[in-house]
Amino acid sequence: MIAIDPENMAPHPIPQIYLQVGAEMKYVDDDTAEGTLTMRPGLRNLGGPSAAAMAVVLQDISALTISRFAPLNVPIFINVRIRPAAADVRTIFARGTTLRRGRSVMSLDSILTDADRPGTVIGYATGSWAAMDSYLREPRATRFGPGTPTPADPPGVREFDSLLEAVGGRLRDDGRGAELGEVNLGATEPVALGGTGTGTLHAGALQVLAESAASSVAAQAVGAERLMIHELSTQFLAPCRVTPIAAIASVMATSDGTLDCRVELHEDGGSGRLTALSYARFKVSD
Repeated sequence: MIAIDPENMAPHPIPQIYLQVGAEMKYVDDDTAEGTLTMRPGLRNLGGPSAAAMAVVLQDISALTISRFAPLNVPIFINVRIRPAAADVRTIFARGTTLRRGRSVMSLDSILTDADRPGTVIGYATGSWAAMDSYLREPRATRFGPGTPTPADPPGVREFDSLLEAVGGRLRDDGRGAELGEVNLGATEPVALGGTGTGTLHAGALQVLAESAASSVAAQAVGAERLMIHELSTQFLAPCRVTPIAAIASVMATSDGTLDCRVELHEDGGSGRLTALSYARFKVSD
């Protein structure tokens, strides 16, 4: 693995998934960041916000809190919950706070509200990260999240029909989920786990695959028009590098107006190692 010194890091590219989502996050204090996300059509999924997009917002916040202190951190677990009130939200306000800033593990919590209806909670996002021995003597002077739009952004970076399209993925021909044939440079993790040179899929893009796989299989079971995603939880198990990367989903249970899916993310087209495990819960309307 390529060694990267956290105290003397060279400039690195911003992962495309942050630019594609385009959340405008800003530093508040060492443990807090906040900002907004405009819900463009490509950031929606099955009648509501994309849970993967909300997960990226949490990671955007982590860049202003956790990554300032431990720049080589990697996610261990991320959970997003979306309430029914989010169905027609136009602009999301997110405020994230560090729950624990340990030298080995750091945790973050974010509350999501409707920016047009102050006080209306539309979701929550929580996560934990491993510091990977990169705790700094002095935090980096980061003031804006990596997804904050700037004039230097690539033309058309936020123009897409779905996040699955944006990351270069597609639905599987066998109907069992989604896949990514190639990890392009923009979809890689730029500094942690050896950096871009290792070809490691960024956690944000991985969660897009997981949500897309679960949504596809759930829609086949009950019809897309009846679904809204309510929860996406992902446990990160190993670096995801060997393509094609397969997100294989299955329906686990359907009851009381909900449907649960389990998603395994494997390298090498599904036959390689298990790199992440996700569970998705959907609300099923009558």
